[in-house]
Amino acid sequence: MAGWISPLDVIGEQNWPAVQPTAPQPQSNWFMAGAKAGLHDMASFAGGTAQWAGKVTGISPLEQAGQALSDGQSDAANAERPDLNIAPWREGGAPVLPWLGYQAVRNLPYIAATAVASRFMPSGMVPNALKSAGAYVPEFMGGGGAALGEQAGYTAAKKGVEFARNVTAGAVAGAPMAIGSMQQEVNERVKNGGDPYTWGEAVGLGAKAVPYAALEALGPAQAFGIAKQLRTAKTVGDVGKIALKGAAAGAIEEMPQEAAQTAMEQSYRSDLSASEKAQNIIDGALTGGAVGGVFGGAAGGVSGTRSIMRTPPQNVDTDSLAASTADIDPTAVPPAEPELPMDLPDMEPPTRTLAPSETPLSEPTTVSSA
Repeated sequence: MAGWISPLDVIGEQNWPAVQPTAPQPQSNWFMAGAKAGLHDMASFAGGTAQWAGKVTGISPLEQAGQALSDGQSDAANAERPDLNIAPWREGGAPVLPWLGYQAVRNLPYIAATAVASRFMPSGMVPNALKSAGAYVPEFMGGGGAALGEQAGYTAAKKGVEFARNVTAGAVAGAPMAIGSMQQEVNERVKNGGDPYTWGEAVGLGAKAVPYAALEALGPAQAFGIAKQLRTAKTVGDVGKIALKGAAAGAIEEMPQEAAQTAMEQSYRSDLSASEKAQNIIDGALTGGAVGGVFGGAAGGVSGTRSIMRTPPQNVDTDSLAASTADIDPTAVPPAEPELPMDLPDMEPPTRTLAPSETPLSEPTTVSSA
């Protein structure tokens, strides 16, 4: 029809304001991002534990709610600093120092939870067998360091009890992490079209959580043990030695632990190839060793610094000595010596018989000048 104008033409002729590009949001620094990611991780593990409990008990609403919480918090954790989630040795990996700091801080919420659990852990919950075994655990792992086959001394036994308490507390605090970590891998497999999640698999996952949590507890127990044992520093140089010793011990302990835990997680990833699983296990071991070195070194360094602060000074500066004695009056009379009591019993002076060759002092002695 002549003269008819399409509404689309009218809309197209309007002077619509230009769409302004959205400015990129500034990224959080690695410390704040790591702290927030760690809190998201803890919430995700709680959700995964609820999902697992719902699966085992057959309570579908609990399972669904737990999965929603686990997936949402896991995504939020990884979104804090995605660039720092890529290991430096991988293609496009993050710079070493920011990555290491981010990964270490991300573990702080769990370390704090373990410390609180250890502080309030009832002694009755700590197995006696673990207390006895703790006395023979090497000192670099936080134990008593007693030699095998010998009777543990008092100090080693006391350290063994502390080690057992820390391990038990770490296992209790790490139980949700153990279940939640493996549950996340199950969820990723299902999302990628892998095998469905079954009740029998959930039961097996719960059984695997016991050794997983026990391994997870070794790291904090070692750091706490080093912090108490390495308080022998007397100089600043000693602090450096203690920090290096703690870092080496932490790395040595954490690498095999993280490798074993990652292997447990990867056992649920039937959607991945064998080479992909192996690479994830290697990444986990290297990351665990690096983070364990940070915590072990920090525990040793802080403990050594506190030892120096508690050590009394051995030398007194002359200026300080002069200042401290400036107010002393040189003419002051010192206090009189206390008088002896007047009621002492009368005592005869001791007598001695002279030998024939000796001359009594009362008689003068003639000295010859010849």
